[in-house]
Amino acid sequence: MIKLLILGPTGSMGKLISELALKDEEINLVAACGIEHIGTSLGSLVAIEDANHIKISKIEDLEEIIQETSPDVVVDFTLANATERNCLICVKKGVRCVIGTTALSQEFLLEFGKLVKENNAPAVISPNMATGMNIFF
Repeated sequence: MIKLLILGPTGSMGKLISELALKDEEINLVAACGIEHIGTSLGSLVAIEDANHIKISKIEDLEEIIQETSPDVVVDFTLANATERNCLICVKKGVRCVIGTTALSQEFLLEFGKLVKENNAPAVISPNMATGMNIFF
């Protein structure tokens, strides 16, 4: 079973990922961190039953949450400045990252790539998955 941490669970993509993860029997959603709806039940936010009773935690507590929950993977759908800060923390802890955030800096990408190799923490960066954006490709 994959232990999943979601960053940005209150945005449109974050809610969708949360809902799908809560429905998937092969995923154990262990935590969700953000800047909005702190303390709110993730299940109630997406109108799904949540057996783990995950409450949205403050992003400032990310290192502690990683320590407590030992996620295998983090999915990040936040803003570039938040992704750049939080995913560096995750990859340094050996957590695999799936990043859907747009407008990441070249500096971040270089540092992140280096840390991915050093910490043996594979990552996927696939920004802007919106239908309207991808219709141009």
